[in-house]
Parts: sequence; structure tokens; C-alpha cells
Amino acid sequence: MLRPSKLKSLPYAQIIESAGRKHNVDPRLIASIIKIESNFDTNAIGDGGTSFGLMQVNCTATLTGRLSTARVMGYRGACLDLLIPSIGIDIGTAYLAKQIKRYQDQGYYNIEIPVVAYNTGSAFTADHRLKTGTNNYAKRVMAFYRTL
Repeated sequence: MLRPSKLKSLPYAQIIESAGRKHNVDPRLIASIIKIESNFDTNAIGDGGTSFGLMQVNCTATLTGRLSTARVMGYRGACLDLLIPSIGIDIGTAYLAKQIKRYQDQGYYNIEIPVVAYNTGSAFTADHRLKTGTNNYAKRVMAFYRTL
């Protein structure tokens, strides 16, 4: 017998479910990334002021001139607007969907790989995963995922 999902009891569940439908991403995975990235704190600003909101979407160009995650995803609004749950979750989920598709297209179906790619950014490659030390991030995301 399947247990009912705890997703509906989480903050922003309706926004998470809507973004999941829009971008074809499991809402439990979205919620799990939110839990690890911001612990559901809408005012979270991290990475020295470059990542914003529930999904900690990067919104500032790198020192090498690479576009931020938000800009790569076509977001043209103010970085602080990513603190608005509907905006931050939509952009973050769109980026997560892009990473999932990217690695599925390469034949990788382990969901942890795109989760690590979400965390490390577009420069990540599947072969680099074990060298980065960020696979702990995926383990924490997946541990929360299993509770939902």
C-alpha cells in the first residue's frame, strides 16, 4: 500500500506542485531541493549575495563573465524578485528540468546526477561528480525525498 505524500503539508505545496506539472519534474524532488537549499526560508540569500530564494537560484554573473543560472533560464527580472516563491520556484524548477533532460539525453537516469548538477551549476559534468565532493548534497536531497 502506498503511503500518502507529505508534500501537501509543506509550505508552498501548491506552488511546488504547479511548477512540477509545468516543467514535468516530481514535486517531491523540488520540495527536497528547497529543504536543503533554504529550509523553506523565502528570504534566503546565499553564496555571498548571489543566490536567492527558496531554491537559491544564482542571479549574478560569475567573475569569468558566465551568465547566472537565472539569466541562462531567460529570467530578466530583478534578482530580489527571486525571493517571491512563485518566481523562484518556477525558475529553479525550470533549471532542474533542464539538468534532468541534459543527463537523460546522455543516458544517465540516476536522478542524483542532475541534482548535483543543479547544485554545482552548468559547468558540472557527470564524470566530475565524485571529484567535487558535492555528492553529499545529492544524498541529503534524496534522504529528504524519501521522507515525502
